[in-house]
This record gives sequence, C-alpha cells and structure tokens, in this order.
Amino acid sequence: MQSNGGDLPAPGGLPAVARKKADQSMARSIQIVRAQFGGRADFGACDASSYVRAQCENRSSCTVPVTDGICQIPATSLAPLIPRLQVSYRCTATEKTRTKGADKPFAVRLACGTAAP
Repeated sequence: MQSNGGDLPAPGGLPAVARKKADQSMARSIQIVRAQFGGRADFGACDASSYVRAQCENRSSCTVPVTDGICQIPATSLAPLIPRLQVSYRCTATEKTRTKGADKPFAVRLACGTAAP
C-alpha cells in the first residue's frame, strides 16, 4: 500500500487530516474569562461570571438574556439606569480574549464556531 502523506484512514475510519479538523472544531468551546452586570467594575456592577458560565461554558455558542435576575447590582447612587452585561471569553486556551456586551432587555450572543482550516 502506498502512502499518501498521512491521509490514510486510521483503524477508526477517518483520514488523519479529517481527524485533525474534527479535533480542532471540538476544541473550540466557550471559556468564560469574566462577566459583569450593571455599570463599570469600580461602581454599580456585580460579578456575573458564575451565572454566564452555567449557561455557556464548554458550548460552541450560547445566548444570555440581559435581565435583572443575573445578579444583584450594588445599591449605589452611581448604579446605571439601564444595566449592561459585559462578557469576556475565549474559544481556546491560547486565543486572545473576546468581549461582547448588551444592554437590558437585549441578549449577549457568544460563539466560537469551528476552527479555520
């Protein structure tokens, strides 16, 4: 049998190149770095990381509605009139952090998709 550059099927079935692409697409899942709800981090905001992780961590995409139930915004005179959810996340451990945000009553959509070939 002649070699075709490592593209021969393995005993499991997929050629090496196809297995590599499948492994890359599976490895691209959402990893929440930080999430905050309310205003700026130094006043009027709460840590929403655990809430967002519960809905999005290890998925390829997710949508988080911006609602009052995310976490309790500190009661300060500087709290925003329209709260905002700001989420920082990565799709792989080595990827640059992405940031998405939305104001109430909208939603934050996070997506990793598949790796580029």
